[in-house]
Amino acid sequence: MRAFLRRLVLVTALRFGSYACDPVPPPVTPEKAPLTPEQVDFLRSAGQVAAVASAKAETDLIAAFRHPSFRLGLLAEGAGVHLADKSAEDILEMVKKAFASLEYTSNFGVSDQYRKTHPGDGAMDLKTITYYGYIPNMWQLNASKSKLVSGIPMSQWQILEAAETGLYGLPSADLFKGLDMTQAGDRPSYLGANTRRVDMGIARYGAYAAILRNDVVRQRTLITATDSGGWENGCNSSVTPVQKFFPLAAKILARCDGMEFEGKYAPGTPESMMHNFLSSTKVFGELGGHLARHVYQLLTPHAKVRPLETLMYPEGGLLGPLRPIDMKLIVADFASLFGTLEAESLRLWCKFHKLPLAWALGFGLSWDDEQNHTKPDFFPWSDTGMMTTTDRLMDPMSWPMTNLGSVETASTTWDAVTEDAKLCRKLATPECKMRVQWQNWWQELALATPQAQVKPLYADECNADLCFGSVPDVSKQQCVCRVVPASTQADLVIV
Repeated sequence: MRAFLRRLVLVTALRFGSYACDPVPPPVTPEKAPLTPEQVDFLRSAGQVAAVASAKAETDLIAAFRHPSFRLGLLAEGAGVHLADKSAEDILEMVKKAFASLEYTSNFGVSDQYRKTHPGDGAMDLKTITYYGYIPNMWQLNASKSKLVSGIPMSQWQILEAAETGLYGLPSADLFKGLDMTQAGDRPSYLGANTRRVDMGIARYGAYAAILRNDVVRQRTLITATDSGGWENGCNSSVTPVQKFFPLAAKILARCDGMEFEGKYAPGTPESMMHNFLSSTKVFGELGGHLARHVYQLLTPHAKVRPLETLMYPEGGLLGPLRPIDMKLIVADFASLFGTLEAESLRLWCKFHKLPLAWALGFGLSWDDEQNHTKPDFFPWSDTGMMTTTDRLMDPMSWPMTNLGSVETASTTWDAVTEDAKLCRKLATPECKMRVQWQNWWQELALATPQAQVKPLYADECNADLCFGSVPDVSKQQCVCRVVPASTQADLVIV
């Protein structure tokens, strides 16, 4: 009851969102043991299969890394001789280390306007998450009769069911009749494996990115080679696609059989996913996401990334509730939220959960403008809109929530830029829609507080369970990590 009352107080305080909370009482948030015994057994069994498949894929990867075409591909991508000259075994080891520190993100917060034509997307906001106590999955929203899933066609629910039973191997259940929260809680929340180290994660799904703790991901997540819903829409002839053109587009642009490894759909785990990695390069090979380019982007700091490649991600299915304690960082889109009332609500929410907050520049446009004005950039092989993996800026209020405790920041500069952004939004001047304006403000903050620029993790430089990046510290890099309150440590126990 105490936890519910605390959430109720925070919901009341938050001003973010244009719709009221759902009318039904929220389910009780599990404080401990986020997995059922059946889920623990299922994950253990799936992990054994994944380990065998991943080990077999390593042999295939070493053979591919030895091929001259792969070496030439690395050089063509700009990886440099220092990488192209590595032995196949060394490259495989580097790839495995990169995956060990890989970010897994849950993006949410699409706009109300966008959702009118895309029902079912992540329109939930901080108020919704506070109301439930975690980020609810689609089936939980359905079971609680949430308005967030009203209007979703039956074909989309059937695609979810096909992906979860056919690709993830979850037990089949009649989720369309008498759905309750217990059944719904057995289904996964979807994550994106941020293999391109994009600062906003999988930005297509919203202006917020919750970055998960890697220990939580290891304990509770299965991996598929690519977005399961996209694959089901384009490649599974036994389901009705949401859009009729999806199968034709997949036939032309993708390799549907790339999802299989040795003739089977074998989900991976964060520790055993080399077969998923290899399959991903096969599925997206026609679109430019071939093995040499993927390795280049995975192993090269500030690598070039095409907008379409931000959607070429392995997908994670997280079992159990995705709670604030399961996160290590919240990332917010700079051009969409900085200088808004939503930003103040976000800071309040992060302070309440003692969760660090960082800002991401992304493409330098607001989330809605990115959806409306960058579509040509997403053409296959397009170099328009090319971006590099960029650092994030830590919000000054976040430092006490990290291992660094306190860092001197140019507070006057942050205050001045915040006021400028607020005024620009209030007057709705044309500059507020321009990429160059947000880039200039970003540079102003970055130059004034260089220690706030957090670089993404690479290889095994930091423990990725709670660390989410590094900052310069004299002659070395200092890991930046979330400090979890001692009172909540027990919430992570799995029995």
